[in-house]
Amino acid sequence: MSQPQSSDPVLYRTRVTNRGGIQGTVTADDGLSLRTGPPERTSSGANPEQLLGMAWSTCLAATLEAVLSDQGLDPAQHRPEACVEVELHRNPDGSYRFEPTAVVAIPGLPNQEVRELTARAHQRCPVSRLLTAQDAVRVPAVESGT
Repeated sequence: MSQPQSSDPVLYRTRVTNRGGIQGTVTADDGLSLRTGPPERTSSGANPEQLLGMAWSTCLAATLEAVLSDQGLDPAQHRPEACVEVELHRNPDGSYRFEPTAVVAIPGLPNQEVRELTARAHQRCPVSRLLTAQDAVRVPAVESGT
């Protein structure tokens, strides 16, 4: 399905499939399944904005824990919190775009140190890197067989 971008070994791979679009289901190859729904009706299922926010906040917080450890700090004593807000905007041409923002808190550390650690984590976090490097995304067309 995917073409390797480098000779680096794959550390983990998952496959997630959406069926039914915005009012369908999204299922991972390990069986995790969520209903999906439009952003204006969050009771009908998780929307893309929420899923993106969940992915980025989780990845950024985990990367912050690694950065803290690298600095000799105990992540259990300085539990990082990454809060992500994802806004949906309409472009003049009618297409849509996301504008995500992450806010990080690390209890017990001075603000300047939190800013420095956050910058390091943002540079290392795979989701941050994906969001800032649009050429890293591939969307090959696949024949449907119809």
